[in-house]
Amino acid sequence: MQKGRIIGGALLLVVLTSAIVAKRMAPRLPGYLRDRAVSALSEHFASDVEFTDLQVSLYPKIVIRGEGLVLRFHGRTDVPPLISIKKVSAEIGLWELFRRTHHVRRITLEGLKVTMPPVEPRAPITSHPTLRKKDPQPFRVVVDEIIADDAELDMLVRDPNKPPRSFAIRSLRLQHAGLGQPMIYQATLTNPVPVGEIDSHGQFGPWQRDEPRLTPVAGTYTFTHADLSTIRGLSGILSSKGQFNGLLDRIEVQGETSTPDFSLGLSGHPVPLDTRFHAIVDGTTGNTLLDPVHAKLLNSEVVARGACSGCRGIGIEGSCWMPSPITPGLKICCAWH
Repeated sequence: MQKGRIIGGALLLVVLTSAIVAKRMAPRLPGYLRDRAVSALSEHFASDVEFTDLQVSLYPKIVIRGEGLVLRFHGRTDVPPLISIKKVSAEIGLWELFRRTHHVRRITLEGLKVTMPPVEPRAPITSHPTLRKKDPQPFRVVVDEIIADDAELDMLVRDPNKPPRSFAIRSLRLQHAGLGQPMIYQATLTNPVPVGEIDSHGQFGPWQRDEPRLTPVAGTYTFTHADLSTIRGLSGILSSKGQFNGLLDRIEVQGETSTPDFSLGLSGHPVPLDTRFHAIVDGTTGNTLLDPVHAKLLNSEVVARGACSGCRGIGIEGSCWMPSPITPGLKICCAWH
C-alpha cells in the first residue's frame, strides 16, 4: 500500500511539473519551434528559408501549421525556388522536444513544388546559409510519414530555351525520412504525353545537400492505359513495366511495353507491338537516349537505337532521329516536354 502511494505521488508530481513547464514554455514555444525548424531546413537543403505564417497548438499534441514555405537554394533568385509549399502541417509529441532526436509522426504538404536547378551554368551565389554560433541548432528529425498529394517536380535543363521536364505527382507517400537514410516512397504520376498513369515505388535519397540533382533514386514502375493518340500520327493503348536506378540527373531504365492495337496514321491498320528497351534519362539536357530498343511487330523483330530530344509527332526524315521499327525510312519524333 505504502509503495503504491509513493508511486502515485511520484506520477502526480511528474504531471504537475510537466504542466508547469508547458505553461511557462507556451508563450515562447512558437518562436522556439520556428527558429529550430528554419535552422534545420536551411542546413539540410542549403537554402534560405521563408515562411509567411507559422502557428503552433500544444494540446493534446503539438501540431505545427505553416503557410507559404519557400526554400531558395544557396539564396538564388535567378531560378524558381528549390522547394515551395502552400501549406504544411506536422504532428509531434510534447516529450519529443526533450529528446536529442525528435520523432515526428506525420508531415502533410499541400501545393508542393520542387524545382531542380540546372547544374550549369550557375549564377553567382548571393548567399550561402550557414549556421552561426548564435543561431539555434537544427532539429535532428525522423519522420514516420510524409504525405504530399498533387505535387509537381520540375527539372530545369541547361538550355534556357528548352522548357523544364515536368512531372505531375498525383499521390506521394514518403516513409522513414531523416538522418541521412534513404526514404521509402510510393507515388502515382500523371504522364502528359502519351496520357497515362504511372505507379512507382522504391527508395529515394539520401538527399544530396550541395547538389540535389545527384540524389539517388531507384524503384519499379507500371505505366497503364497510355493513349498513344495524344502523339500526332500514332494510336493505340500502351502498357509498360520495368525498373530504374541512378541519380535524379541521370536515370537508367530497363523495361518492356505492350501495345495490342498499335497503328501509324499513315497506315491506319492496328497490329500488336511489343518492345524491350534500355533507356537513359538525361536530366541535364532533357533528352532520353534509347539504346537499344528490341521491337517485335507480328513476326518481325527489329533492333533500334536513337534519342528523344524534345520534338513532337512523327515525320519522314525529320529532325528527330529515333528510327522507326515499323516503316523503313520513317523517323519517329518522340513527344517530350
